[in-house]
Amino acid sequence: EGWYVDDVVVYSHGPRWVSLSTNAVTVAPHAATTVNLAFDATGLAVGAHDAELVVRSNDPDESVLVVPIDLQVADVAATIDVDPNTLNLDRRANWVTAYLELPAPGDLGGVVVSTLRLNRASSADPTQHSIGDEDHDGVADMTLKFDQDALAPTLEEGDQVAVVMTGELPGNHRLLGTSTIRVIRHHVTAPNGGEVVAPGGTLAVRWSVPSGWHPDHADVLVSFNGGTSWSRIAADLTGTTFSWVVPNVATQAALVRVTLFDALGEIGHDSSDQPFTITANPTAIQGPGEGGPHRLLQNSPNPFRSATETSIGFVLPGPGSVRLAVYDAKGYLTGVIADGWMPAGAHQVIWDGRDRLGRPVSAGVYFYQLRAGEVRLTQRMVVLR
Repeated sequence: EGWYVDDVVVYSHGPRWVSLSTNAVTVAPHAATTVNLAFDATGLAVGAHDAELVVRSNDPDESVLVVPIDLQVADVAATIDVDPNTLNLDRRANWVTAYLELPAPGDLGGVVVSTLRLNRASSADPTQHSIGDEDHDGVADMTLKFDQDALAPTLEEGDQVAVVMTGELPGNHRLLGTSTIRVIRHHVTAPNGGEVVAPGGTLAVRWSVPSGWHPDHADVLVSFNGGTSWSRIAADLTGTTFSWVVPNVATQAALVRVTLFDALGEIGHDSSDQPFTITANPTAIQGPGEGGPHRLLQNSPNPFRSATETSIGFVLPGPGSVRLAVYDAKGYLTGVIADGWMPAGAHQVIWDGRDRLGRPVSAGVYFYQLRAGEVRLTQRMVVLR
């Protein structure tokens, strides 16, 4: 009695606008798990909110994993209509037209056109916009032009995909509008989910190409952990099929992805709709490169420009857990290209010259390191602007 406590501070380990489905999980070796995040913008100020998800574990190689989180809060519910309503990924260097309407008493003249983005990637052309009533509904709309090639890589797989427009208005207001468009793309037809295959056998990977498409080549990738990480198993393929010798990797979460390219670069990619199973085989299967040393190859092209692609190859003498990461000249982690269980043999992965937040990296010298068990291999590469 007579003692008083003041200046009490209640500390939270995280912002109130994001919460986790669980605070602790157990992940088996070479396995993956999903952690769900829930977002709540109630009472938040308009604008960008940033945080970090910090995962701490007993992993001797990487005991702390930091995942950036951001939440964009808007207070103006805009209406958008994207034209064409059907987007053909094979048609390059085209414009995507979007019509923007604001709720009353919104003023389209105050829209900051330079801040408008589709899927936060494709910027509105500041020289091509006008105000009228294109849909003749009595409500003014703004006609805008966006670069299709910048939008295409952000579109999710599937035939019907969401497109989101964001932007700023005077007085610290943010607008957000959503629409759905049909996408014409190629499709993986086999394996497409539910198949059970045995190691050592040959699996036919097939994909369909839309009428009128003439891709230059295709790359095929495989994931043994439900899409957490991918390994290239074939490159520069012509045609629509590839015979894959199934490795001795037991998993119920295998997926195949096919990426098509033309002379301008990647057209798009599509993956198996559902996982397929590779059964366990007690007899080890000799794979390409098995029994030799680990090898980390020089990236190609090198040097290369920021936000473009470079290919990194490596060879594993046996199956195991692999992590391929990029570091800047000061040793800070720039991004993780591959992380997961991989079979023996030659692998090839692509780095798109972007950091963990999807931003083009600055010009300079970078290092990429392969970690496989106790093995550490490092190579140097140069990024140009």
